[in-house]
Amino acid sequence: MNPILLLSLTWAAQSADASTTRIALASPATDTVLSQDPLCRDGEILRMAEGEPWARLWLPEGAWNSLIGDADFDGLFDAPAGLDALAWVPRAGTPGPSVLDLWFSSDSDFLGWHDGDVLRLDGLGGIEVVITEDEIRSALGTTSALDLDALETDAGGALWFSLRDGVSVSNLGALEDGDILIYDPASGLVWRHATEPEVQAWVDRADPAAGALGDVKALAFDPLDGALLFTVQSPTALDASVFSDAGGGALLAGFGEANWGFQQSTELDALTLPAAAMTQPPVLTTDFAYLAQNQTFTMRVRHAGANAVVFSLAGSQRALIPTQRGGFTWAAFNPAGPTRTWPSGGSSFFITDSSGSASVVLTSPLLPPGQPFLDLVFQAQDASGAGLATPVIVRVQ
Repeated sequence: MNPILLLSLTWAAQSADASTTRIALASPATDTVLSQDPLCRDGEILRMAEGEPWARLWLPEGAWNSLIGDADFDGLFDAPAGLDALAWVPRAGTPGPSVLDLWFSSDSDFLGWHDGDVLRLDGLGGIEVVITEDEIRSALGTTSALDLDALETDAGGALWFSLRDGVSVSNLGALEDGDILIYDPASGLVWRHATEPEVQAWVDRADPAAGALGDVKALAFDPLDGALLFTVQSPTALDASVFSDAGGGALLAGFGEANWGFQQSTELDALTLPAAAMTQPPVLTTDFAYLAQNQTFTMRVRHAGANAVVFSLAGSQRALIPTQRGGFTWAAFNPAGPTRTWPSGGSSFFITDSSGSASVVLTSPLLPPGQPFLDLVFQAQDASGAGLATPVIVRVQ
């Protein structure tokens, strides 16, 4: 089968089917390990579906690099400086639920954005600001720097959020890092939904032995019953557990710390529960993002189908083009531009093992005369139905 035909990219806006199963997307506060993923970095996004045995890596750092590129032209690919907050806000004209539906805030300033800005991918290979830190500061009545530690949006377009640090503001007085606030961009008004002691009461009712919470780390609405969900910084045994305000406070069944399958103590730094069937794509990663000419490196795929035929292609023109192929749903390079097959010349597919994983050893190309570097975006298509893999970009120099 022609890999270019297999990865043919036709526009097909599809509606997001509501999911009857809770699916969570989350990001860890520090690097961690999952049952099938030996390294999950701070800033990467994990996916956990209700009833599944463990979470899986959903958006690796290499995919962020492919989506953003070298935005500041410093010779290094860019990615958010960790994720402090996530919210699923579907946008029109996309081929189904995807990373372009996510609003996020970073752990620290990067690429000129502030850690109090609400950001999203712009669909053109860059990042755009949705709500600025300055706008939130103005609504609160403070000139102090703010770092968003959690965010969510409601049906009316209001922003629900919590701050990393306590601060005194003119409109609401002293704010604690466990307070939950609401900002309405349409009116410019901001108010407190819950104080830290009120959130503590929810935690205590959910688990009387929990102890004092350190901070509210994430907010989300339950897509099935509308309850407000949240995570907290401590205690350690519960800082990857999802709490609910339902019934005055409860742990969300199926999303306790043990359900995620972490192989070490892990804190969730960001969380959202999309009201859509957010699928698990095959995940493509590599051991080196920066290569010399004629250098050997390894491309790995996980979370594809068992014993599946996986077709593969790489392109040198970074792009973001919607597809009907499922999985990641977006092609991260232009198939009409220069492309090459992999794993080797003339071969355009490989086969996964019984766990849906495979490793392919490749050799970087020689650069054309006078060209200082070449960026290549790799992607693959699982022919068994798992869809497009997440992209990964490498630079040959």
